[in-house]
Amino acid sequence: MSAVVWIVGLSGMCAASVAYAMLKSLPSLWSPFDITWCLNLSTVPVALLSKNGPWTTPVGNTGFLLGAICALSLVGNALANLSFRYLELSTATALIPSAIIWGVLLDMGKHSFPPIQGIVGCSLYLIATTMLAAKPSRPDSAIRTDLVPAEGGEN
Repeated sequence: MSAVVWIVGLSGMCAASVAYAMLKSLPSLWSPFDITWCLNLSTVPVALLSKNGPWTTPVGNTGFLLGAICALSLVGNALANLSFRYLELSTATALIPSAIIWGVLLDMGKHSFPPIQGIVGCSLYLIATTMLAAKPSRPDSAIRTDLVPAEGGEN
């Protein structure tokens, strides 16, 4: 594997970890749906700058699949952002890779790549999640309640 792949991968990992920490510290005035909207809006310039070739309108099965991908991604992002509001940072962050792991598991049945890749990745994730779930919980006095919106309050 080239050094560029390592640099890009590690840089992305570092950027994501800082973003997750910042996401946990956002004021409760921003709802998970506002955050999801901003994240998706920020991808528009990247899409416009990186598009090679002509723009085409997806139709038929391709249009349906693309629409389903977009809708499910929006719901997934909003729910992931919601988890950062109510869960500890370590727990909420552990949920993010689960989507990737489930995607690998679903893909293993459809394509012919070596299953050991998916099995190793899923095993590492399960070990980390189990260790996280087994850690002792914090006392109630240590949990920050200022980030949780009051009942009937706005998100």
